Amino acid sequence: MNKFNLFIGLAFFSWTVNAQFTCAQADANPITTGITTVTEVVSGQVPFPECAENFGQLRFGGRWYKFTATIDGVGKVTSDLETNPAVDTRLHIYSGTCSTLTCEGGNDDKEASANNRFSEVIWPIYSGVSYYIAWDNQYSEDGFDFELTETAVSCPDATASWSNDFDDINRIVLCYETEDVDGNNSDWKLQELDVNGDNIKEDYVTTGTLSFSAKEDWLFSPKISLVNGG
Repeated sequence: MNKFNLFIGLAFFSWTVNAQFTCAQADANPITTGITTVTEVVSGQVPFPECAENFGQLRFGGRWYKFTATIDGVGKVTSDLETNPAVDTRLHIYSGTCSTLTCEGGNDDKEASANNRFSEVIWPIYSGVSYYIAWDNQYSEDGFDFELTETAVSCPDATASWSNDFDDINRIVLCYETEDVDGNNSDWKLQELDVNGDNIKEDYVTTGTLSFSAKEDWLFSPKISLVNGG
């Protein structure tokens, strides 16, 4: 085999590795940080549950990728790259396994008001934990590239407390509210999103499952000290 034929063979192999149609195929062919090429999304396992906005519309294909975090910090997946054509992407990020996927983040349009239809998600990652990256074809079947990065973030242990002193501009106040009056472990929220894609935001109510576990994924920039004011 001459060098030219060898190059063609390697190029074809690289393309097939990135054409991952199911979550199971992603398990068998994990990716690492850097640029990954997504082939045309004309078939494949449809990502579910939906983690991105504008859910419930027709989808009939998906591409799946898996990576294992090597650091504690934040992961970032983006299709907003200068090398990409003006493609309309839709992204879902999961943890868990293929049989028990949990949404970690999702994005339809990075900036719809500026006609930026690329997708981007930034979320907390933990060393040794595997995450799934899934793209669907709700708006486009065209191929594109995406970039995966990891950034180390070290957060000191701290407990945020209640405070009602809003006169000190140097103090950051953290507040949260549990919305579960009837105790059924579900909450209702009023959200404002562009549901129908007309660049006009609509108000609608959604429901979800509450989590009463400790919140340990606060990220602050620049680094600050939290002082118990109680």
